[in-house]
Amino acid sequence: MLRSVKLCASVLLAAFILAGCASKSSQNATELQVAAADNLAPVMRDLAHDYVARQPWVKITFHFANTATLEKDLQKTAFDLYIPARSSSVTALANHDVVAPKSRFLMAENQLVLIAPEDSSLPFDFNSAILDQSVRQIAVVDPNGHMLGYLTHQSLINLNLLPTPDSKPLVAADTTLVSNLEPKLLVLPTEAEVLTALKDGRAQIGISYSTYAVADRNVHILSPLPTHTYESITYYAVILRNAPNYDEAWNFLNYLRSPQAKAIMQRDGLIVE
Repeated sequence: MLRSVKLCASVLLAAFILAGCASKSSQNATELQVAAADNLAPVMRDLAHDYVARQPWVKITFHFANTATLEKDLQKTAFDLYIPARSSSVTALANHDVVAPKSRFLMAENQLVLIAPEDSSLPFDFNSAILDQSVRQIAVVDPNGHMLGYLTHQSLINLNLLPTPDSKPLVAADTTLVSNLEPKLLVLPTEAEVLTALKDGRAQIGISYSTYAVADRNVHILSPLPTHTYESITYYAVILRNAPNYDEAWNFLNYLRSPQAKAIMQRDGLIVE
């Protein structure tokens, strides 16, 4: 009996010690602050989940916004890593000696895609889907407020100028198509509302980032948009020279270069080398 009591006491003591260690580990976790483009959010969350599972003493906190906002926030907050959606933003920082030497890393590219509800029977072809008679509304993010992949409003209403695979115009000199297409545009303030418009039936197709489309099981991708209609969406990851957690920032950057991270990026809709 006495031996049993002692054994129970030992087990309880060990449990308290382990609990104390876990609490201490949590309290002393290294917290990386990562400023990243908002269209990377689904991918970065998956990458962070995988990384923290491998490095449990690290916590990753994200600050997501469009590139213009991120550039302003860098002046007020000390981030560890910076991953904008515009390579020129990284170049400007490097020219001002704000980026840690040799940390610039071409992580991946995103793309704009034509999407439809999961149960849609529209063809998996850009030209055919755009011209399908059942398409009454095309959901897009307001290009003036958010610049969806730098796709201009003029590009949206002049889709008759987009080439087919054989490089011929979609509809040569068809001004009727241009005038008919503009009223079909359902311009919305956020990416989330584009996806919602497809789910509630307000729009039959939409234009989205590949990363958002892959993350949402209620929509599917019909086709990528022709790449010449928008600027390249390229993500460079860099460590900032004044990073509060400089060493751990390098560890996370090296993880982003790993085959494991690249596999997650590809699965989540990004194009990697």
